[in-house]
Amino acid sequence: MTTGSNRDLLERQIRNLFVVDGEGRLARVNEPGGGSPPLFFIGRATDGCVAFVSPQLPPRAASQLLELAAKEPATSEFVRPAHVLEVAAAVARAAGIPATTRRGPAYIADADPPRIAVDADVVAASGRLLHPDLAAKWDGPRLPALELAFGVEAAGRVVALCHSARLGPDDAEAGVETVEAFRGRGYATAATAAWVNAVRASGRAAFYSTDWDNTASQGVARRVGLRLLGELSSVNAGGHEVSGP
Repeated sequence: MTTGSNRDLLERQIRNLFVVDGEGRLARVNEPGGGSPPLFFIGRATDGCVAFVSPQLPPRAASQLLELAAKEPATSEFVRPAHVLEVAAAVARAAGIPATTRRGPAYIADADPPRIAVDADVVAASGRLLHPDLAAKWDGPRLPALELAFGVEAAGRVVALCHSARLGPDDAEAGVETVEAFRGRGYATAATAAWVNAVRASGRAAFYSTDWDNTASQGVARRVGLRLLGELSSVNAGGHEVSGP
């Protein structure tokens, strides 16, 4: 099991998702050419909460939000959003920034996953030919050379993919994609299991996050044997969503 409290592991996950500046603010998304981060981001667990703000928010409002977040009760019930999340959205709107919220579960791999049997080949996906639906997202017929990426190949093309959406020296965050026509066959689960094995073998912690309404993605996490850490929530400028795969 990866050591640390759930709250501390959520902080590690967030710090891998985003670049945090010297003042503890979200500077940008943690990827090459990373875009703007959320205005506000909070992780809630059974043993505490951790929150970050963007420099886009007025300094006084940002400080007040962090103070409210520090008072947010630890919880294992995520039916309702954190109170501070609703306040952060209101603060953004008051500052003239259109805002949307996003919430979902966060997981970690404490052990190697079970063997997932599928009716196709699980492959290291770097440089492989992609199904046209995936190629459109990656701007080319082949997957770029990625350090940790695994897929399921059908008819010579990758149709399901799990790669490191965020990759740091100690942590990796899963990004999962499956061509719609090939969903429901366990391909995403098989690709994610292979990715988890490789991430853990590299000495990194394997993190995974999704949205509460994405039950298929939650099913992948469950079948791979990932452990629920808590909830990640964000307030984003406009409709720009950057938290999680």
